[in-house]
Amino acid sequence: VEPVQRCMATTANPETGIRDADTLGALQAHGHQNFSVYAVAKNNGTLSLGDKLKLID
Repeated sequence: VEPVQRCMATTANPETGIRDADTLGALQAHGHQNFSVYAVAKNNGTLSLGDKLKLID
């Protein structure tokens, strides 16, 4: 599992191309700029909204 940081493209309005959304600043207010994580599942299955996940080393 490793964090995924994002570039300045996430701050751009897709219709105008103008960088007017402070998505990275909003994340930094929480102490990071990670949008997601990379992970590999050990088993096949289905996840549903509300399911709990557990990190296994």
